[in-house]
Amino acid sequence: MACKKTPVDLCRVDSRRRWRSLEDPIFRIPGADKRGRLHFFYHCAKSRLPVRDVIAKRKTEPHIEKCAENYCQECMQKNIVGFLKSEEKYLFLFTRCKWRDPRFQNQRFIVGYIRKDRALLCKRHSKLWWCVQGVTKLVSFENAYLLDRYVGGPFYKVIRFKLLNEDQTAKVLEKLGDGRNILGKCKAEIERLVNR
Repeated sequence: MACKKTPVDLCRVDSRRRWRSLEDPIFRIPGADKRGRLHFFYHCAKSRLPVRDVIAKRKTEPHIEKCAENYCQECMQKNIVGFLKSEEKYLFLFTRCKWRDPRFQNQRFIVGYIRKDRALLCKRHSKLWWCVQGVTKLVSFENAYLLDRYVGGPFYKVIRFKLLNEDQTAKVLEKLGDGRNILGKCKAEIERLVNR
């Protein structure tokens, strides 16, 4: 009987990825503006850091190891393609904290972003999908932006994605700017969780 592949192994199945510059006609943007878009991911309850759930749900996205979203498999493709075709600059990653700290547990936080730098056409078997890749910043829950009605709108407690205007984007960036980038710690945490 074959062993199950871990989420990290799944990404190694097909490493032939073709990337497109955002200057290509399909993703023509004269210059990414100061707007952003929210994108939800599942948090791992076994970690105090804002990392995807690689244990219970065996999630592969966001794939921070490659500073990308939708790198290993298609996830909310409509949101990603809409983001790539827009003039928005930031894909804000948000999650519901599952760590058992009463200050953060079950609250939704914007914990970082992927800046739109390039689009990748990904393939597994005969299935194709788009991925966004770029400079990535992640902050701790202490330094994250608590999702509120101002940024998330009236359905901020249940949304999975949302477009942000320039003022909302500026407010989130200001809060995230105060925190140190813990991307390296988050990568190490995912590796620890997968190999435990």
